[in-house]
Amino acid sequence: MSCLTPSKKENDKKIVVYGAKNCIPCERALSFLDEMGIKYDYIDIDESEEAKATVEILEGGDLLLPLIINPITDQIAIGCPVDKEKFQQEIRRILSN
Repeated sequence: MSCLTPSKKENDKKIVVYGAKNCIPCERALSFLDEMGIKYDYIDIDESEEAKATVEILEGGDLLLPLIINPITDQIAIGCPVDKEKFQQEIRRILSN
C-alpha cells in the first residue's frame, strides 16, 4: 500500500462535500474521492439556500467550492487541486484526526 492510499479505517469514514452544478473542481474532487474509495455525502448548494449559507459561514463569507468537511472533527478542505497527490494528502489530513 502506498503512503497515499487510504487505510481501511479511512475508507470507513464519511465526509461531506458541498459543491455546485458545472463546478469543475467539484467534479474533480468527487472523481478523486471515488478513486480513493472514500465515502461521502454530496450537497449541491444550488439546490439548498441553507447549504449555501452554511458554506458562506464556514468560509467566513466566501463561497469557494468544493468545501469538504470531516463532520466528526470539523476539519475542512477548500477547493480541489489538479494534482491528485496533493488532493489525496489533503483528504488524508482531514481524515487523520
